[in-house]
Amino acid sequence: MAEGWRVLVHGGVALTTDPGPAAAFLRASTPGAYTTTRTLDGASSLLLWERHMARLSESLSLLHQASPHLYPHLREGIDVKKLVLPSIAESLAKSIELRRAEEEINLTVLLCGSEKEQAQDSSGCEVYVHASNYRAVNRDEILPGARVAVMGPGRELARAKYSLWASTRQVLENVKPSNINEIILSNDGDSLLEGTLTNFFVVKVRDSKTWNEENHQKAAESDDHSRFQLTDYEVLTAPLSAGVLPGVMRNLVIEVCIEAGILVHGLRILQPVTSIQMPASGFKPWTQGLDPKLFTETEWQSFNLEVSVTRDLIV
Repeated sequence: MAEGWRVLVHGGVALTTDPGPAAAFLRASTPGAYTTTRTLDGASSLLLWERHMARLSESLSLLHQASPHLYPHLREGIDVKKLVLPSIAESLAKSIELRRAEEEINLTVLLCGSEKEQAQDSSGCEVYVHASNYRAVNRDEILPGARVAVMGPGRELARAKYSLWASTRQVLENVKPSNINEIILSNDGDSLLEGTLTNFFVVKVRDSKTWNEENHQKAAESDDHSRFQLTDYEVLTAPLSAGVLPGVMRNLVIEVCIEAGILVHGLRILQPVTSIQMPASGFKPWTQGLDPKLFTETEWQSFNLEVSVTRDLIV
């Protein structure tokens, strides 16, 4: 069996062609609303399934309102969860036959408009589910710090998870610095919005007199985290009004922080950022065209960060 495997289901029927990686599949498909999740605990359950279905339904509604031509025959009031369930079931059945014991399953659900008046279940939608293998990160595994670069601009119609973004972000991927793990979007170089694939949070200390840098250095070197209070931190992230996706993980982080008593402005899902790179020499990649030559000639200024605060929250 090959190192990686992929499954594509359309309207509840598994196709025999290789769809390629999920991002390539989205770029090649008719644009539409989509969401991506994965299985947990040996493919026995789906991660935050109800939330993903709610977000998919909302994205479908927003795209239909903003661009009616995408869904010319969409029937009002369709039950998105019921609509996608046959394709999800078939993709999981095929994937379980292919997966190794240590693998989980990545699932990308795409809803695109039908050119015919009578689509699947007369919904006006065509349902695709792309499945592939995924190696879950061990809970005890320390994730390396991410290196990010501030580029842009932000998403159009950011509140909807729109598959056309897979093509838009590819342009940014092609011109980012070679040592960068992720791109942080910005429309002006001042307000940081989100990553192309990730959410972006800033964790800061609320009482600098009590929690200075020396305290955090000691915390990073110590195995005893019982003396740290989560309420000594606050978490900042861009508000939805700034133009960011109301993602499932973003909402979950905010809910968890509020429940823990952490002030929020605006799973092992946290990865510390060790450096942020900003373009130097007056180049503004959020206002100028994404010409690869310009990016090649641009010098980048790097700001290194202390990551112990994030590691405290992970623990």
